[in-house]
Amino acid sequence: MTFGRLSAHLSEFFRRFDLDAVVGPGDPESAIADLVRAQLAGEPLPDTVWRREGGDWRPPDRTPRLLRDDELPLPDVTEIPYEAYDLLYADDTARFCGIPKRRELVVPVARGCPVNCAFCEIPGREGKAERRVPIPRIISYISEMADTMPFEYVSMYAPTFTLRKRWVHEFCDAYEASGIGIPWKCTTTLHHLDEELIRRMGAAGCIRISVGLETLEPAGHAALPRAKHVAEQRFRETADACRAAGIELNCFVILGLPGTSFAGVARTIEAVREIGGRVRPTIYTDFDDMRADMDEPTVASFNRQLFRPGEEPEDAARYYRVLFDPDAPVTAVHEVIPRRSRS
Repeated sequence: MTFGRLSAHLSEFFRRFDLDAVVGPGDPESAIADLVRAQLAGEPLPDTVWRREGGDWRPPDRTPRLLRDDELPLPDVTEIPYEAYDLLYADDTARFCGIPKRRELVVPVARGCPVNCAFCEIPGREGKAERRVPIPRIISYISEMADTMPFEYVSMYAPTFTLRKRWVHEFCDAYEASGIGIPWKCTTTLHHLDEELIRRMGAAGCIRISVGLETLEPAGHAALPRAKHVAEQRFRETADACRAAGIELNCFVILGLPGTSFAGVARTIEAVREIGGRVRPTIYTDFDDMRADMDEPTVASFNRQLFRPGEEPEDAARYYRVLFDPDAPVTAVHEVIPRRSRS
């Protein structure tokens, strides 16, 4: 069987392969558990997955059960090859979201997102209603993992970490009280931030906030949900608040967003650099354009790093120079993160 982002979004694509089952949208853990139980009992494949019956494929009759907040899994770090994992972020010109020269502990804090961007597959896979791991479990997990391995910062993964501001304040209180003291980062939107919240996060150890800025070009806002219609003044006010709190602002910028121009992209990137922020550019990708009858290279091109074959803009070379610019400024946030012995 197969499961994951592509399986959930384009399940029918996998019918061409020698598989027995494909997990579609929903929590894959539930579907996998259904399949394992059926196999152990000698029963037919469950109706919560795409399954092969004879020479035909049958779609799911129902979606897998969504996990409750208190059931959401946290990684077993002993299964992760960290000597290799660290190398993913070693060169910041690669523009990944990790922090170079420091070891990352990822904590999947939440699933689901109501912001519902057209270029994001999360709402379709995890749902628009957010589910969040309880704060005491997060604190306990980080504390236990910090005793297991020399992690130097924590990535609080949630599609929109500050969606529930009261929850974030409560988390910051609990994190400070725990005495863990490991710096952390998160991802959210400018719409879900304010000066008071940013100040509280900084005091609790937050050293980077990543936001889906996407574009400051008004002509591109039609392709974005209302929560991401950001005026430049609001952006600069948020940047000022982050700077005062000692937080690096990491901005996702989309190249090729409908309605935008290369000049608009250049201006957005210039604005981010003017406030001392980090730019993480990606290519606009509308996953709804994917079709099950596409060949593998075409499907693979929906990766936020390439324009789709045959649909490149005339000035694609200029966009690629921005995306893969080895001379673009790199982060220095690792310098505020203490090293821990890895012996």
